Amino acid sequence: MVKINDSTASVSITWTPTAAQLAQALVCYQAFGSNRCPGPFLCDKLTEGSPVDGGWCTYSDWTDCSVTCENGTQTRSRECTCPEPTYGGATCVGAETETQSCSGPPCPVDGGWCTYSDWTDCSVTCENGTKTHSRECKCPEPAYGGATCVGAETEKQSCSGPPCPVDGGWCTYSDWTDCSVTCGNGANTRSRECKCPEPAYGGATCVGAETETQSCSGPPCPGNDTPLSFSLSPYSDWSDCSVTCGNSTQTRSRECKCPEPAYGGATCVGAETETQYCSGPPCSVDGGWCTYSDWSDCSVTCGNGTQTRSRECKCPEPAYGGATCVGAETETQYCSGPPCPVILHSS
Repeated sequence: MVKINDSTASVSITWTPTAAQLAQALVCYQAFGSNRCPGPFLCDKLTEGSPVDGGWCTYSDWTDCSVTCENGTQTRSRECTCPEPTYGGATCVGAETETQSCSGPPCPVDGGWCTYSDWTDCSVTCENGTKTHSRECKCPEPAYGGATCVGAETEKQSCSGPPCPVDGGWCTYSDWTDCSVTCGNGANTRSRECKCPEPAYGGATCVGAETETQSCSGPPCPGNDTPLSFSLSPYSDWSDCSVTCGNSTQTRSRECKCPEPAYGGATCVGAETETQYCSGPPCSVDGGWCTYSDWSDCSVTCGNGTQTRSRECKCPEPAYGGATCVGAETETQYCSGPPCPVILHSS
């Protein structure tokens, strides 16, 4: 403690000076002796006042959490102004800011595409068709308002097999040949080729006779008192088609009885039976399951989830009223990953 007496104001003051004030008092003492200083020094001291230590004010409210979802932090602060340090008083002791953990709802998880399944079998067994493969939006699956996957779930591409079989077809008959005799009774023929189209790539050849024969006659032969004549009867109606669906054949026939050969006369020349193609509506085709796709990725990256695989009813695809496949299109099995991490929230 230092005591200062002022001779002009007859005032005595006692206070705890700062280092600077002590230095000034020492100069005053050396100049004037004793502890008496002139009026201006005392006036400065009276104006300055006694030291005041700083004090913490109340903390502000906590700030908003630093994140809008899951785990973050928030802070609050206070000021050293209650009161503010003055006249050399001590500043506040302690931290100006406090921090604590905070948490919000789970963050949105945007969906991600899993790996494509294997390509399906080609939709046809010959020539040009298509095949597909698909993927699922489960790697990861959208959650907590996250966006779904962008893009197509299924891809399609062209595929091809060997050329399809081509069944042969009869071309138009040629003209009739000249009669085989110049007098009496004979025969003439006409023919056709199996080239409209020609069988190819294992297709069936044409069904039926390549050649037709009919009776013909000229003037009576000289010296023959009893000319021989013969004729085939008209063909019967065509028989019913041998199948009720798809492709088959039907026939018609004729008899050598108009007249019947007699007394050593020649039998009729030509085929007794003709055959031609016939067809009904397409036969029904029952659907068949194709091979299963590969198993999808597990629906979770940790803990327990599921994975699936699928198959299509396209081997073959049902057609013309055939039955669809029986059984499930999709199979599901359990899968698991490593244990999920445990998140601890501190307050």
